[in-house]
Amino acid sequence: MSGWTARGLALELLAIGLGSWIVFHNLRAHVAERYAIPSRSMEPTLHGDPRDGDRVLVDKTAFWSSPLWSWHRRPLRRHDLIVLRNRHQRDGAHLVKRFIAQGPAELALREGDLFIKEGEQRTLERDVKHPLEQAGYRQTAFVVDPAARAVESGVLVGQDAVDGDALVLAALPRDALVAQLTPQAQAARRTQRPPTQQLAGFLRTGAAIDTAFLDATGELLAIRRGEVRDVGLELELALDAGVESLLLVLEAVEVYHALEYSAAGRLRCSVMGASAGEELVVPSLPLGRTLRLAYGYLDGRLFVIADGVLIAWFEHAVEFRSPRELLPGETFERPEANLLHLGVAGTGRVRITRARGFHDVHWQPRSESFRLEPGELFVLGENSYDSSDSRDHPGDAFRIEDLVGRPIGVLAPASRRRWL
Repeated sequence: MSGWTARGLALELLAIGLGSWIVFHNLRAHVAERYAIPSRSMEPTLHGDPRDGDRVLVDKTAFWSSPLWSWHRRPLRRHDLIVLRNRHQRDGAHLVKRFIAQGPAELALREGDLFIKEGEQRTLERDVKHPLEQAGYRQTAFVVDPAARAVESGVLVGQDAVDGDALVLAALPRDALVAQLTPQAQAARRTQRPPTQQLAGFLRTGAAIDTAFLDATGELLAIRRGEVRDVGLELELALDAGVESLLLVLEAVEVYHALEYSAAGRLRCSVMGASAGEELVVPSLPLGRTLRLAYGYLDGRLFVIADGVLIAWFEHAVEFRSPRELLPGETFERPEANLLHLGVAGTGRVRITRARGFHDVHWQPRSESFRLEPGELFVLGENSYDSSDSRDHPGDAFRIEDLVGRPIGVLAPASRRRWL
């Protein structure tokens, strides 16, 4: 009797184990699965490495067509992260990319930016990324963290000193700062021997930001380097009570595009000292406490973000040289191609507890234009110089049926665990 009982228990455990395996296998095949990111094509959003790459949880129900599952579905939106089968490899490996467009559509990549014609559009129009909603595209060029003693020499120049856990920038009279932004002052600086680009009393980036960036582990990726147009500076500032305004300046080939952010809650744009547009009413500067500030140029627009709120975002023409790639070991002929300056008007000083230089994703074109037929998809990887994506297959596009799911979170390693 005991033998039958033991045999029955063994069969029952075997059935439970087999059933669990079947359920688990079906869950992995049709509901959710964990993927390892093996390559660096999606840096810095996802770290790729054969041994230490991000482990990503993928929702495979995101594109189910069943009416019973319609509550869970939402249309694909530009810049969504997606997983799709790689139809260009026999093993059917999966890829994580950014969804850009679905046919019928026409696309072009120009000077690192994306232009699209779809729906009722008559011409190709620049894809303008939202500075907050698409902030994940920003690629870090450098980080300055005085509290961690991470102050890289030459990355930021012009600060008065390092005081404990902060860089210190003294305020100057507004007139003295603004006078340096005129064409006459710029011409005078060029006649100095040696010529100087430094604006007295300003903090600025030490050199032009290029396509190199820090990956998710802090390693500099610079497979190939080229010029970029869309750059910015992110700062944590502690403002003294005497601060009257901040001058946020983008210099592009010796032309200054200045945004003056006053303590009274006004923001004005000027080009080389000439007025350009009306003043904006914005939140007043938070004197006596820390301000998280970001400003820069993105897809043809200047933007300012204060404490997580987009306070200025408007179309603005900034002339750059035509971007080009650099040869190994070559540097920019004109290092002022894109420089970012910060000036403080008034009295007292500003303490900078953290600074980050960044640039927008820069998609290197491999073909002048692309045309999508109905049902075809166009996808891109963020690490432009190290990504296999739609740029490589203009005649054999990815299709709707290649969609597998959406990445919803990074499970491991623990230091990079987060929702996507």
